[in-house]
Amino acid sequence: MRYYPINIALSGQSVVVIGGGRIARNKIRPLLACGAVVTVIAPELDKILECAARRGRLKYVRKKYQSGDLLHARLVIAATNEPEVQKKVAQEAKQRRILLNVVDQPSLCDFTLPARVACGDFLVTISTGGEAPALAKKVRQDLEKHFAGYGRLVKVLGNIRRKCHDMPFQQRARNFRKLLDSPLLTMLKRGDKKAVDRLVKKYFGRKV
Repeated sequence: MRYYPINIALSGQSVVVIGGGRIARNKIRPLLACGAVVTVIAPELDKILECAARRGRLKYVRKKYQSGDLLHARLVIAATNEPEVQKKVAQEAKQRRILLNVVDQPSLCDFTLPARVACGDFLVTISTGGEAPALAKKVRQDLEKHFAGYGRLVKVLGNIRRKCHDMPFQQRARNFRKLLDSPLLTMLKRGDKKAVDRLVKKYFGRKV
């Protein structure tokens, strides 16, 4: 199956995760980072998730999955190694038309979770369609080194875009291309704010 790539806004949305172990924890971390309201249903939680529950970062329901547990969920992740539970979760999600990911079971999934390289608002995702997670992880590790500093670059470019919205579009696009071909990223990596300001002023007539 070929998947349609999409970035979904989950801030304030209900996400149910079935399972409370290490795999579930790895899936929950990015959900919390994007503001999702996470409910974990599992007989037990690992220590890190238990701590997050005590701090109110997620809701924990200590029990095994039962039909009806997905009511009102916008998205569901089944992170359990019990095949029968996975099938029952998939059945309910399908009946309720809820987007579902089942860990290591691409045939039951509506979507897969790609490997991620995240630097602030800069995000790159890598997918192998669920066929080769180890390869996706390897590519992620390689890209993390390459894209170091891109989060700061996105922030600077966003500030320029907001401050220079009155500049004619063609001129602004041309100046952005010149700026991206300049040593801007190197200056940001070494924290040389004065040099950044001079460079931005050269192309846009104002500081960041």
